[in-house]
Amino acid sequence: MPSASAVLLDAGGVFFLPSPEVMLPPLRAAGVQPGVPVLERAHYKATAAAESVPESDRWPAYLRAYAGACGVAGEKRGAVAAGLERAIRASTGSTWQYVAPGSIEGLREIAALGVPLAIVSNSDGTVEQELAEFGICQTGPGDGVEVGAVIDSAVVGVEKPDPRIFALALEKLGVGPDGVVHVGDTVRFDVDGARAAGIRPIHLDPYGDCP
Repeated sequence: MPSASAVLLDAGGVFFLPSPEVMLPPLRAAGVQPGVPVLERAHYKATAAAESVPESDRWPAYLRAYAGACGVAGEKRGAVAAGLERAIRASTGSTWQYVAPGSIEGLREIAALGVPLAIVSNSDGTVEQELAEFGICQTGPGDGVEVGAVIDSAVVGVEKPDPRIFALALEKLGVGPDGVVHVGDTVRFDVDGARAAGIRPIHLDPYGDCP
């Protein structure tokens, strides 16, 4: 990080994880009672499991693996995954509103290095608002770390792994790709996308779950 000319970061899986309030009821209905630390790790296990399937099955695979990581037996995972999907759709707010432990402190440490920062997220048009509301970061002064740009795929019309979304962040920061790193939790979208844009990826895999 000290040698980086700029740092780009994903939002989901880096700062935000699925909210326990949304995910727990279907799990409890299946007879499992995972604690919050189990839910935290379940996201990364599920992300790793979804990396190896076709794009059309990625989200169902994520939900099945999430259920399994929380202790749901194999024969029940399909039904629980469907329950998780229903709970997510019925959620009045964003599902991704649980702040990953240590993520804000980590961002502040990176910011202290004095390098330009930007968020690059496949999202639904709300990520900039949510990052600010939770005191994580914002463009301009605020409660969180000041960043040069928040690039939301729904706003700009292009999403990772398309290298154009990274190019938009670099343009906002006024830097080229040399020496830039991108931190994200997926291989398919973050690592492959960053490489396609000529940026060095840092794969956030805190438990070593991705093969």
